[in-house]
Amino acid sequence: MKRPLGVMLVALWQFCKAGFLVLVAAIALAYPNAQPNFSVRVRELIYIAAHGTVPPAILLPVIALPVVAIGWALLRLKKWARVVLLASSGWMLARWIRYLALLTCCGFGEEDIFTEWTPLQRQMLF
Repeated sequence: MKRPLGVMLVALWQFCKAGFLVLVAAIALAYPNAQPNFSVRVRELIYIAAHGTVPPAILLPVIALPVVAIGWALLRLKKWARVVLLASSGWMLARWIRYLALLTCCGFGEEDIFTEWTPLQRQMLF
């Protein structure tokens, strides 16, 4: 069965996200003292890979399982995988648009409280 290039790339992206989540979980569990001190960039990448959540390290492999399942189903050209991927992408897009609309509507200037927060904190607020 011949798969389109776009399907292969999206499935590969799903596998990379799952691998990243499992790798971060393995590092955090191997070095438990480092877990509370994850850098902001790592937390932002976890937020993206885990579809809008930053769970504890022990749950990262659990979150990686549906990501792998979606990637595998995309390779098998299953319709439900496309629907789930579109729904989760639409949900994240709606959250980001709501965040940006609220930021531009209510947050101007240096005195705004949003300028004090990291991007992860701003996104998790909404």
